[in-house]
Amino acid sequence: MITPKTSHSATVTLTLVIGDREIPLSQAAHDFVILRDFVDLEPCDAELVMTIDGHVDRTTVHLSQGCKLGNRRLSIANN
Repeated sequence: MITPKTSHSATVTLTLVIGDREIPLSQAAHDFVILRDFVDLEPCDAELVMTIDGHVDRTTVHLSQGCKLGNRRLSIANN
């Protein structure tokens, strides 16, 4: 008997929220995020919002070094 192949493709969105500003992300890891577009950010606290198939997970993070225009990789630390 041949077992049918099944797969699941999740719908995922990643966003960094700073005040009323929402910055789309391309990738997130435990100690960094990659911004979708180039953005100049000062060091601050932010909220990392990950939505997977409608389930929202929010984590407060600290951007200790900020991000200078021309760089899309941003170091983060959990608060």
